[in-house]
Amino acid sequence: MASWTVCGYYTKLWNLRYSMGAAHRILRATTALLTFVFTIAYFSVGYMPQVAAVELDRWKDHLQADGSFAANAFETSYLVVKDLHPQQMARMPAPVRNEDGTLRKVTWPDDACEVDAARSFASQSTDNFRSAHPFLAKIAPPITPNEQVYEDSRRFWQENPGGFYPIQRAIEIAGAEIWKSLEPKLPATARRTRIILVGSFLAAQMIPFSLIGYGAYKDLKVSV
Repeated sequence: MASWTVCGYYTKLWNLRYSMGAAHRILRATTALLTFVFTIAYFSVGYMPQVAAVELDRWKDHLQADGSFAANAFETSYLVVKDLHPQQMARMPAPVRNEDGTLRKVTWPDDACEVDAARSFASQSTDNFRSAHPFLAKIAPPITPNEQVYEDSRRFWQENPGGFYPIQRAIEIAGAEIWKSLEPKLPATARRTRIILVGSFLAAQMIPFSLIGYGAYKDLKVSV
């Protein structure tokens, strides 16, 4: 509403007797619409940290429940571990899928293989986040939490000797480390985004205001 009123007074700077036509009304409506969209976007950016936290939790929950991702991640981990430990993996058969698409649980040959498999789970989780949320990943490029996964996997096998390290734990750790690096950078990103929005808004408003001013000035010359 304010921009609509400002446009009306703006023409008086060029031509006090200028009467609004259809084109003028369309341009005034354009400025009002731009202002409305900008206002919503400007204040919405202030909620960037909260939105990012919700998106990260949603991503973790979805990935932890995705059986297809878990199966594919294990198959990839098998190849990674086999490449790193060819002798230990020589007698370990390739992963076999059940009828429902899940993989049969296996026992890794030794501790080193187990740890590298867990790290591969975390690495693939990080890659998935980078692909699913490129904007957030650009703010704080995710790094595979190798040390954190190593410590967690050791704790898990101490509590569950011979157990199969759940990929869900690797996803949880990856998510926690992503948030740890992302959270401190969000306020500054929000400020920069607002500056860009203000600049874009002013540049966009120059177009209809210039056309309105030109129309009023042209009408003044014709009248004279």
